[in-house]
Amino acid sequence: MENQGLARGRRARTAAPGLQGCSRIAAPDPGEPAPVRVLRCGAVADPEDTRVSPTEGEEEEEEEEYAETPFDNPFFLPVLFFGFAIWLFYDGFLNDAFIQRNLDEGDHFAIAFNRYGSAVAALLCIWFTVKAFRARRADPD
Repeated sequence: MENQGLARGRRARTAAPGLQGCSRIAAPDPGEPAPVRVLRCGAVADPEDTRVSPTEGEEEEEEEEYAETPFDNPFFLPVLFFGFAIWLFYDGFLNDAFIQRNLDEGDHFAIAFNRYGSAVAALLCIWFTVKAFRARRADPD
């Protein structure tokens, strides 16, 4: 009943022709003077607009192209985790000032976090490096 109300214009909003992302969900009543399409997003399309929006189940043929960013590179995460592993390893095992300060304060958690965190970051670095090489081998573009 709500779709018919939209088709009759009681609560209809006008939409720009070719409204993207909406699809038709209801046909107009047989007694309507002009064909009116009710769109999923709640707007009413222009009756003179002959373009048809995709309906449910149909996929749009156009694929959107995205600009690549440095974060799209498959080697971004391995480099990031490698940096974390080095930093945490240095603070957990090699930085005597950091270790001594935390032992004096009784904060053993910070030392354990850096030591175990360096191992976890190194494992994640290896995991994402393998995935990056496999992705590069699968898609040479």
